[in-house]
Amino acid sequence: MMGGLGLLACLVGVGLTLLVLGGLVALIVWMLHKDGGGAGLPSSAGVRFAGALETVDPPAPLPASAPGCPNCGQPVGAGWSHCAGCGAPLERAG
Repeated sequence: MMGGLGLLACLVGVGLTLLVLGGLVALIVWMLHKDGGGAGLPSSAGVRFAGALETVDPPAPLPASAPGCPNCGQPVGAGWSHCAGCGAPLERAG
């Protein structure tokens, strides 16, 4: 008789422990999601993170008279270090 009560007490203890841990996880998730994302989880795709890779805007289109790449002939900008078409390094006029 005593063995059955000990097993029951053990199962109740484990169940209560899991219930409390589940409640804590739910509370943390709720706190992170309140206020539209909070500080921990972003609510939209436009959020930027410190240290993450940043998107770089493509270079502005160049006029047809712009100088071309010596390797492929594609127009290149004045401040470019490499050709956008073939990736060849561009020499700087000194």
